[in-house]
Parts: sequence; structure tokens; C-alpha cells
Amino acid sequence: GIGKELIDNTSLYGSRGSLQGAIDMGNVNAMVADPLDPGYSETMATLSHELLHRWAAHPKFRNDDNNLSSDLLGKGGYHWSFLLDTAGSLEYGNRWVDNGNGTFTSLPGRRYFSPLDLYLMGLIGKDEVPPMLLIDNPEIDPERLPEPGVTIEGTARSVTIDMIIAVEG
Repeated sequence: GIGKELIDNTSLYGSRGSLQGAIDMGNVNAMVADPLDPGYSETMATLSHELLHRWAAHPKFRNDDNNLSSDLLGKGGYHWSFLLDTAGSLEYGNRWVDNGNGTFTSLPGRRYFSPLDLYLMGLIGKDEVPPMLLIDNPEIDPERLPEPGVTIEGTARSVTIDMIIAVEG
């Protein structure tokens, strides 16, 4: 129910089916390993982002026209869209403020698991996932990385967890 096909590559790791996943952190020698160093929070953010890929940023939803939509997805099809208000998810998207005049401004983010992330991880129930703002603007690349302080024009759409469940189960 998270929009992902099951893949079994455990034989590549010699685990005989017990390995559930692997995380590629890139060059870990370039990362801060001392928990007392202020840079350690970036190491943990990277680890959390990569771990979250097990569950997040794959689902599609059924839109208001009853059509299947992948508009929640952004970079590479496995991160949240730049246009989705993810409440600052580590898996991208943005935190958007509706300026009330047809424009939206992004706030700093990439620090938290969003309610949708937590739901997909099985940590909260569907009743705890509020409707999500998705900005409709075909001129904006949904694969853009999150960026605070950006103001864009667009039309507010609301995506609910039930719209996702209608597709993913």
C-alpha cells in the first residue's frame, strides 16, 4: 500500500532472504561521525532521508476527476514534489505558506518526517494525516529541490490520505 513493487535482491548480499534493505550513504568518510560535533545532525538527516526511502515518496492518488495522479512525486519519482507541502519532510517537498493572493512562499524545511511519511512507515493512523496542500502550476518543475524563501504563483489543491488509499490500498 505504499506504491512500491516488492523486489528481492537478497541473494546479491548473501543474506538468503533475511536482509530487508541496504542504505547507500555515499562516502561516509566525508561525514561527521562524532555525535557531539554540530555537523553530526547533517549525517543523521542523510541517514534518515535514505532510511525513509523504504516507505516514502512512491504513492499515487486518485484526483478530483477520478484519474490516477503521480503529482505528489518529484525528483527521480521517489522524492516528494517541490509543489507539495510536506511540513518539512526529509524526503523533500516544501513547507508552503498561502499568501492569500494566489502566491505561496516556502519556509525552511527538510528536518522532519511528515505526517504522510509517518503514516507510510506505519507509525500513525490515517486519521492523523491532515489534508496536504499541492500547488498546481505547470510552469514549476516538481523535481526541484526544496528551497526556503521562494515565492511562486499557483492554485491550491488538497490531497487527502483517502485519495492515496483509493489507489494504493
